[in-house]
Amino acid sequence: MSDNHSRIVLVTGATGMQGAGVVKNLLSGGYRVRALTTDATSEKARALYDKGAELVEGSFEDQPSLDRALQGVEAVFSLQLTDPSGQHREVMQAKSLIESAKKSGVRHFIQTTVSGAGQHKNADWFKSEKWSASYWNDKMSVQDEVRMAGFERYTILKPALFMENLLPPKAAGMYVGLDSGRLISRVPEGVKLAWISSETLGYAVRFSLENPDVMNGCELELADMLATPVEIATELEQVTGLTVKYEYAESQAMIDIGFRPGVINAQEWQAEVGYPALPEMANRLGITTLSFREWAMLHKDEFEVS
Repeated sequence: MSDNHSRIVLVTGATGMQGAGVVKNLLSGGYRVRALTTDATSEKARALYDKGAELVEGSFEDQPSLDRALQGVEAVFSLQLTDPSGQHREVMQAKSLIESAKKSGVRHFIQTTVSGAGQHKNADWFKSEKWSASYWNDKMSVQDEVRMAGFERYTILKPALFMENLLPPKAAGMYVGLDSGRLISRVPEGVKLAWISSETLGYAVRFSLENPDVMNGCELELADMLATPVEIATELEQVTGLTVKYEYAESQAMIDIGFRPGVINAQEWQAEVGYPALPEMANRLGITTLSFREWAMLHKDEFEVS
């Protein structure tokens, strides 16, 4: 493997949950990380700079800014936000980045989507109008664009449910009531969900760069572990030393206390369908995964439970 200090990796979505985990892991591996941000003066961007990342301002809608950001870049971690408007901006943004990356001579393009994307089109559950067709089809379209681009190497990572949703500030919207010790969910107590951490996603990105023969063309369903909401509540209680209790709730009761309908719908999908990712899928390739206890201990001081 060549000296990582000479290898520039562009990370999009660098100030967000996934991107920050990727930046952290790549920096620890000696890579030169260039973080794409719309505002290099923001607190989150400056935090990445302080860790050693190079900041570059730009956006998916500004093609010249992408061209500048990609100069001398060997690999890209590509992340676009879900577009709830139905205008398919997620797909258009991915296409813009892919176009610039091809023009700049990027050798390895690593895309993140979501566990199950692509499998959904032939699944019986997808025929129901209850689930968002646009969400799943946009993720699949992004994957198609990456495959067809003709990169020397590409990898598609499909993460499951992020453990970081249990941390502030995301927990305030994803798990209303957790700050008062209530893990409220539409997922029944015995249903195991596939969970992933930003740490393991970051490691999977680095592993992909360092093991291109293994990861070229790989489309990996990515999960750290499987756990029921009861098991999650128990682990949180043991790690924080505070009371955390699981509560199954009906949709209207969740709306009444501040849950958004989209979050409720996502939890119902998790309960009825669920992410297909399993830890052994990553382990078979040589990617190590975390237990929930290991992840929670890393973030022990970030939980807000009173």
